[in-house]
This record gives sequence, structure tokens and C-alpha cells, in this order.
Amino acid sequence: MATGRTRIRGTPSAATPATGTSTERTGIRETSPPCATDCSRCSTACSQTATSSSSWTPTRSCGHSRVARVLELWPLVREQVPDAEFVHTYAPVYDRIADHDPTVRAHRQKIRKLADQPRVRSLSGLAQPKLAELMRSSLVWAHPSFSTRYGTRMMETSCIGAMEAQAAGCCVVAASWGALSETVQVGRLIEGDPAQGPFRERFTDAIVVGLTDERIQARAQTEGPEIASGWGWDGVAEMVSALVDPALMSG
Repeated sequence: MATGRTRIRGTPSAATPATGTSTERTGIRETSPPCATDCSRCSTACSQTATSSSSWTPTRSCGHSRVARVLELWPLVREQVPDAEFVHTYAPVYDRIADHDPTVRAHRQKIRKLADQPRVRSLSGLAQPKLAELMRSSLVWAHPSFSTRYGTRMMETSCIGAMEAQAAGCCVVAASWGALSETVQVGRLIEGDPAQGPFRERFTDAIVVGLTDERIQARAQTEGPEIASGWGWDGVAEMVSALVDPALMSG
């Protein structure tokens, strides 16, 4: 993990496979795939494991849009956590779209300019094991759920990325609207107008806390994988069964 001056070794939860005696977690991540993490490697019961980067969505024209908000806030984060690193990933198909769409190409150029700052890395498609490793080695997963390209909120219908971030033991910092209020069970939900200062301040503060507060980190690394273990087919079946009238089941 990274704090302002020291590097702290973070031990993964018992449910998370380790490559050694401990996992070094550094910085903050933002990913925009469906099933970014190989769930079997994150020890969740989720079975929605993608087999290659080609199966990712083209970020729905918002992967780069939502990362723009974090990039705008990144200098404020580094004022408090100078050694923090921000890594964002996206599907290669986004570049192919940008090569043929002038509007998308212009927005891609804006993102590249915003990303040209210290302690920021932009990664294209990663194989599932590599992406899983990246998420498991991260402290914070951020999702402002706002499209700067269109100036509108994103209304997630589930958000697999948030589910996988919790499975990987990340501190999730996300907007409070859409399905995120239900999906994010271990993390911090930020309310307010994403275009206004108070939201930006709260979002920045939540990222800083996730990067520096060892108690918050320990909770994410312990409770996140535990929560995620109920999102497999067995867990879904139990939730559906609880919604069904027992009389109908017996009849």
C-alpha cells in the first residue's frame, strides 16, 4: 500500500489466493470492463469470468468519460498522498472507435492530456490474470459514475466492476446513484451534484482515506471478499427463493 512517505505491506484476506506471504497494494485503480477480475482467482463464487480482453465492452463511451473526473481530482489527491499512483484501463476497441469517430477522438485526446501528470498510468487491454492481479494489488477502486463527455450521471444497472473490486479487497469509492447504492456494500458512496465542488471534495477525501486509513483498508480486504462470495449462483438462488412465496413453492 502507499501512503505519503512509507510503503505498507498489506496481507490479503484468507479467502484471497496470495502469490507470497503478502500482497503489496499501491494506489488507486479505475477499470471499465465487464468482469474485470478473473473471479475464480479472487475466490468469489461469481462465474462471469471473461476469457480475453476482446470480450470487454467498448466502455459504453463512458469509461474514458468517468475516468476524466478522477484525473481532474488527482492533483488534489496527491497533495495529501504524494506517492499514490492512479492506473486506469480500457478496452482496445475504444481506440478503434476513436480512430473513426471525430467526437470520440477529441474526447480521447482530452483524456490523454489529463493523464499527462505524475503518478498516472493508462493501460489498454489486459489479460484476465493480469487485470485480476492489478485489482488485488490496489487500495482504492474509484467510480464517480459521471460522463464528462455528455455532462450527465451514469445510472448503473448493477456494476460488475464494483462487485469485482470488492471481491479483490479494494476500498470502493463511488457515486451513490443508480444500482451502486445496492452493489457497493463495502466502501464509500458519495452523494451530491458531480459537477459541483462539494461532491468533488467529498470524493477526493474518500479516496485519500482509502489510501491512508489502515482500518478502512483492513475492512475492505476482509469484508469485501466475504460479501462477494454470496454473489455466485448459489447466492442468487437463495435471494430469489426468499422472494418467492413458500406456498407457491409447495403448490
